[in-house]
Amino acid sequence: MTKVLIVEDHDILAESLKTILTDDFEVVGVVKDAKLTFLYCQKFKPDLILMDILTANNSSGIDACSDIKEKFENIKILFITGFDGAGYIKRGIEAKGDGYITKDKSKDEILSAINKVMNGEKVFPIIDSQKEDTQGLTSKEQEVLFYVCEGLTRGEIAEKMFISEATVKTHLGNLFFKTNTRNRTELAIYAVTNGYVKNIKS
Repeated sequence: MTKVLIVEDHDILAESLKTILTDDFEVVGVVKDAKLTFLYCQKFKPDLILMDILTANNSSGIDACSDIKEKFENIKILFITGFDGAGYIKRGIEAKGDGYITKDKSKDEILSAINKVMNGEKVFPIIDSQKEDTQGLTSKEQEVLFYVCEGLTRGEIAEKMFISEATVKTHLGNLFFKTNTRNRTELAIYAVTNGYVKNIKS
């Protein structure tokens, strides 16, 4: 039976992934922080990892994929994420991932991608260069950036902006990509250096 490790920080989404797996799969664990994935691989030796791009503590699933592939090249990694930008897909390929699919796909489409990956196929969408937008930040992204500099958590930002934590997570992912930063500290430094903070709130 194929052993699967799920890397997803939202409980509902993790449970949804568990429910779509058939009797041919055994879920050996759920990891909320991608940085811990390597340790789980050592312990459980999964055949397949369903990897989110941005997880708890703003950990990068793409970075985790690179680390895992260096040591466990036989473990298949399928990115399942809400981010569909060309830049993320390219990074997923560069990290030696085996596939990439967005969370809005149907159960059948996700299972199809899983089976193709387990059969040795590479499953990546056609890259849409129009989605690789690195030119400036939207007003919502700037607002999230301000609250990051204020030291607010993802949940606190969601409450302030009257949006879901998942939406905040998406904005953070876009911010990391557009600003070429990897964590909230680097993002805050970028905000101050480039004058975004003073332009958001007076």
